[in-house]
Amino acid sequence: MDLATLIGLAGTVAAILAAILMGGPIDIFINAPGLMIVCAGTMTVVLMKYPLSVAADAMKAAGKAFLNKTQTPTDLIEKCVELSTIARKEGVLGLEQVEIDNQFLKRGVQLVVDGSDPDFVRKMMNTDINQTIERHEEGQSIFKSIADVAPAMGMIGTLIGLV
Repeated sequence: MDLATLIGLAGTVAAILAAILMGGPIDIFINAPGLMIVCAGTMTVVLMKYPLSVAADAMKAAGKAFLNKTQTPTDLIEKCVELSTIARKEGVLGLEQVEIDNQFLKRGVQLVVDGSDPDFVRKMMNTDINQTIERHEEGQSIFKSIADVAPAMGMIGTLIGLV
């Protein structure tokens, strides 16, 4: 888990709660029907726009932001240097025994070990990159839709609360 993500989330929630508590009792600020309109309304409107599988994938990606440890470029470079040293000393078949955590790198090394043509390996890796970019852009669009819809749902919740 990335500590900065956790600190950022906890700090934001703490700042909002502190501001609410300094303004008076917390129950003055919480309106259950309005909260339901904003949260449930936002999610259902977004679900109307996207297939369920895409929405589920976006939520998984959001969870990964808190749970997955990302590799730094330095770590990846060191791993690539290690792999190239093994390939030079033992040949590409020596790479079969190496444990690789990065799935993208692991697929590329497996293609090399299997004796695939370098152009084919490059093509497959580029295809993998492009598919990952498309998947990430699709997930980003869901969160952009949430950001677009939530203010409108907030206004609806406010209007209903005033009536």
